[in-house]
Amino acid sequence: MMKYSVSVIIPMYNAESTIEQVIDSVLEQTAVERVKEIIIVNDGSRDCSEQKVLDKIKEVKNIPIIYRYQENRGVSSARNEGMRIARGELIALLDSDDLWHADKLERQLEIFDHYSEVCFLGTGYMDKPFRRKGRTITTLYKADLWDIFWSFFPVTPSVMFKREAIEKVGYFDENQKYCEDINYYIRFAVHFNYYYLPDKLVDIDIGKKYRGEKGLTSNLRGMHEGEMKNLKELYEKRYVNVGFYLFFYIFMNMKYFRRRIKHTITQYMKK
Repeated sequence: MMKYSVSVIIPMYNAESTIEQVIDSVLEQTAVERVKEIIIVNDGSRDCSEQKVLDKIKEVKNIPIIYRYQENRGVSSARNEGMRIARGELIALLDSDDLWHADKLERQLEIFDHYSEVCFLGTGYMDKPFRRKGRTITTLYKADLWDIFWSFFPVTPSVMFKREAIEKVGYFDENQKYCEDINYYIRFAVHFNYYYLPDKLVDIDIGKKYRGEKGLTSNLRGMHEGEMKNLKELYEKRYVNVGFYLFFYIFMNMKYFRRRIKHTITQYMKK
């Protein structure tokens, strides 16, 4: 049975109020002995985030915390930098305003250890049933592109994947500002596999949003354009057929207009 080591990658931007909690959520893992390193990439923070991390590095003795600084280039660039220097067999993504439950790594590592074919694995983040194709999913689920485009999942801080897969899937698209995470993850569904454990093992948005990341979800038009770009790329590369493309082209446009109407009504009610 394979026992994988894990590189945890945390992009950081102006996260002085949360970064210590985020690091602690890694250090408090029940499978912390499997963590090879914590890589923190400071994407041009202007607050005291850097000093918080440097103080933490002095405090923590059992796990290497690798710190990198770069001029502000966005969350995708920061993640890519961490992935390039990672040495663990598995990459685990975490954001600077999200927390892992204590058994998050242990639960995912059990799956990687026992099912060698698993390449990509995410988990839930909400206390609600996960339904696909008319049924509630309560165990490990192998998703396909239809599942993913029906409603995008999983959230980034739950994602783990094999580092060796980067040779095939590449890195995050640093020129895409919206839905860049799903753009990257669907490559695993195309070239390898895409597994999901529907248990809530992460908490998201514990503090100020990472500027340029989750804070952008309020831009409905930008999100829609990112979703449509991802769909178009799949079709142009012949990973989906014309029926798939047309169905989700219509489906996602309908969802977009529904969101716009709901947003407009919400804003009106606030007045």
